[in-house]
Amino acid sequence: MNQEKDMDTDRKLSCGPEKDIGYYIKRINDKLKAGFDAYLCDVDLTSSQARVIEYVYWNGGMVTQKEIEVFLDVAHPTVVGIVNRLVFIVVMIVMGLNQGMQPIAGYNFGAKLYGRVNKVLRLTIIYATAVTTFGFLVGMLVPDLVVGIFTSDAELTELSVTGLRITVMFFPIIGFQMVTSNFFQSIGMAGKAIFLSLTRQMLILLPCLLVLPQFFGVAGVWYSMPVSDLLASLIALVMLVCQFRKFRTSPL
Repeated sequence: MNQEKDMDTDRKLSCGPEKDIGYYIKRINDKLKAGFDAYLCDVDLTSSQARVIEYVYWNGGMVTQKEIEVFLDVAHPTVVGIVNRLVFIVVMIVMGLNQGMQPIAGYNFGAKLYGRVNKVLRLTIIYATAVTTFGFLVGMLVPDLVVGIFTSDAELTELSVTGLRITVMFFPIIGFQMVTSNFFQSIGMAGKAIFLSLTRQMLILLPCLLVLPQFFGVAGVWYSMPVSDLLASLIALVMLVCQFRKFRTSPL
């Protein structure tokens, strides 16, 4: 039935006004593609899989994963992308702890129960530091294992391992910095919270990215992150100590 319909359509086209050559080429390509797609469906293959099989065949069966990715023009995971994904896993856990602390600290601060404020802050810092320390140990001791989740390319793995080890250099104190920033937000001091967030992500990081590569080359880009983490944590410590001196502690 479909074949008769196609024949009728072709007959009408031949009798109709003259068409541009591009129109007929497109018609032929569409029919060939439809037939090819139907064949692939019968053998349970996708067009990309068929292209890979053809590429491997014409190269004697000796191709690497990277060569196939270049042939298919697919995005290859970058070193920064891999490191950021791994770091963000730890950061998300700390963010969850912050969200749990925020209403408790805010309520007790409003009630002037500063002892409880101190307690919830102290516990959150301890748990956050434990999480980031775990991330530090994983990044330092078994970076190959976690990087291998995202890529099997040897060169990319080596670069990612180096970048991950540098990035997590001061990771144990990052939990403290993040909790402190969120603490100021929870007690209504949004200006201090924004300032602490900006110190790590912009006010310190950007100058480091501009200066350190001038002396250490590409490694300077990686070292910018732990330097920013360290300085931001020191600033957070100073601000937190000053703020605590203003609190009047009370029994639980």
